[in-house]
Amino acid sequence: MAGADWTATERLAVTQLLDDRAGKSPDVTALWLDDVPYTFADLSRRSRAAASALLELGVQPGESVALFLESCIELVDVWFACASIGVVSVPINIANRGDFLAHQLRDSRAVLVVTDDSTLEAVRAVASELPGLRTVVVAGVDSLEGDADAPRPVNAQPTWNEPACILYTSGTTGPSKGVVVTQHYLVTAARIVADAYGLTPSDDPHALELAEGQRPQAATACRCTHPCRAAPPHPGALRLRHRDDVWHDRGVPAGGLERHR
Repeated sequence: MAGADWTATERLAVTQLLDDRAGKSPDVTALWLDDVPYTFADLSRRSRAAASALLELGVQPGESVALFLESCIELVDVWFACASIGVVSVPINIANRGDFLAHQLRDSRAVLVVTDDSTLEAVRAVASELPGLRTVVVAGVDSLEGDADAPRPVNAQPTWNEPACILYTSGTTGPSKGVVVTQHYLVTAARIVADAYGLTPSDDPHALELAEGQRPQAATACRCTHPCRAAPPHPGALRLRHRDDVWHDRGVPAGGLERHR
């Protein structure tokens, strides 16, 4: 890619990138979410805590965790957490309901799904069709914070070429197809996007707002690919906000599934 000063031959896993930034520039703001700043050190600690929580809930490396919720800090936490322990994250369009939702949860073999109050009822409605789904967690209600310093199992230390995510196609001409992408793919894609937008450490933190369908964890990965200054904390951070016109409904625990608290 013209102008890029990196090559795709550099082999890094997603959280190697985050931990590198947290080590070099811990107090630099990496992400604004609903006007709350999070530094690289914050994101690193939060992702380690979420990783421990997933392991405590019985999620094993190689299994899948679905992310079916609005943009929030818990979404970022779990996405990085999955990448750090070799769990495959499965982001799902929050508009999906019924057969579309059941197909993606079943096809991805998700054993745990993270929801919020706008999506929980949709999972409950299809729970009987998902024999492999063991646990539903509701962001903002159920705890996803374990011991950030707990030792990791030997098999929970993924390498650059292991699967990281399953991304589903729109399903306009048939059932959605799951595309498996690796840790290296995500790091490379983040660098390409960051270069395409010309992101630098001194970017105006108000300059980047995510459009519908984009996710804060992807934006944070883009931010991780660029060198960071130790101070001041705010320049170069990404500022993200929820849309104000999102419809919300109130949900209850999915029938027949464990609700973690």
